[in-house]
Amino acid sequence: AIFYEANMEPVVGQRIVYDVILHRAFREKKTICSIVKAEGQFEWWPDKPIKPFDKNMQKLLARVESRPKILSSDDYLWFFHKNLKPVWANKMDCIKVYNHKVCKLKENNYAKVSKR
Repeated sequence: AIFYEANMEPVVGQRIVYDVILHRAFREKKTICSIVKAEGQFEWWPDKPIKPFDKNMQKLLARVESRPKILSSDDYLWFFHKNLKPVWANKMDCIKVYNHKVCKLKENNYAKVSKR
């Protein structure tokens, strides 16, 4: 996912993608692969295969993991390209990081989610 979503960004942008996917996997108690392969999550899936974990991917992951965590909160669970305007983002607090916007629920939406 880092490769397809942020391979042309500096390591900081790649770390954002990495963190958001990890936050979601942890929050939803799912594997990283199940988060990435979930229907409608990534426009490149399933048309493009998940890259095999080769030496290039190991280098990318090592570079990304070596950076300190950037997001101040584990509540950032979604991201999208800065040029897109998904409808669901209207209900979110989003910040721009390089070519992506990373989002979390607005404070007033937490109560609605926790009541479900």
